[in-house]
Amino acid sequence: MKHSSGTGKITLEGIGMDSRNLVATMLFCFTTFFVSQSIATTYIPCDGCSLSQMSNVAVSHGVGRVLVGNVPGNTMQAFRVYLAPQPKVMSRVSNNKSTLFADLSSTSAQEAAAFSSYVEFHNAAPVGYNKHYELRIVNPGEPVGVPNSLAVKRLGDLIHSDTQSYGPMSVPSPGGGTVDYPTPGTNVYNVINSGPQQNAFLQWLTHLTIYGISNQTGKLVQAAGILHITDSSYAPQLSFTVTFTDGSHIGVYADTKQAPIQLVVNEDSGVDSHGNNVPATEEAVTGSGTQMYDFTKSGNETDHANMYQQITRFGVNLSPNLWQYACVSSGAGVGRRTDCKWVQ
Repeated sequence: MKHSSGTGKITLEGIGMDSRNLVATMLFCFTTFFVSQSIATTYIPCDGCSLSQMSNVAVSHGVGRVLVGNVPGNTMQAFRVYLAPQPKVMSRVSNNKSTLFADLSSTSAQEAAAFSSYVEFHNAAPVGYNKHYELRIVNPGEPVGVPNSLAVKRLGDLIHSDTQSYGPMSVPSPGGGTVDYPTPGTNVYNVINSGPQQNAFLQWLTHLTIYGISNQTGKLVQAAGILHITDSSYAPQLSFTVTFTDGSHIGVYADTKQAPIQLVVNEDSGVDSHGNNVPATEEAVTGSGTQMYDFTKSGNETDHANMYQQITRFGVNLSPNLWQYACVSSGAGVGRRTDCKWVQ
């Protein structure tokens, strides 16, 4: 696996279906990903379609070679669409009009393998094209591998409702459960910024075999490297919400628009154990205009000092003695100014 210090991204090399064939699998995946980005085969989703319906879908796409697939039916067909004169209906009347026709074409071994990975990715739990895993890091000695469906929520008042777009454990998703992390005490403030700690966090995530995560990552890489899926809602997507032992959490996703595919920290997703959004940029300090910060409730006692360091690293003036404050921006461009003041 490769990583770039300070980039906030981890290349998904080294992720495969089995550790014994890892190198061979990923060499294939990434070689084909790099080579095929300019020649990736167009894939048109047509779930539940018959062969004739697939043919019609191919024609509607226009001239060229396309793949049309039915994932639930585990079938994919290649078509060569071309323009040709219409057959003459009346022999005495000339017909110069042309129309589109679709002939069956053969699929390559790489295309077949990519579709197979695509189907397996879709069918693995949680079923669907968009996989989201909610992982809860537990303290040393606590059970690992407890799926969300069986987990007992222990974080109590540290977790906010989903209506506020954070607090992933309020309604656990089918994917994921308890995991362990090699560095005890790690929280959102350790991984929100690009650097060695974030890189180590992303490396750990790429190598997780529990809940089939690394296996699904390998399937995503192989499918996305060959198939250019025309409908983004059918494109394989992989994301994570990782909740740390103090209740803070952060989001990570596989950026399939990068070559090679990379795991990326979602800079807008960091929330500390007090429920405060953790800004990854100066603009995020004030959110959409005014951002509130409150450390008067229960939570990790280090949050207050960590937030002070996080905000002031952007050159924002903030008193270390404020435990409840609002940050507001004014101006724009080089004249932009951010002020943080105490509020009741």
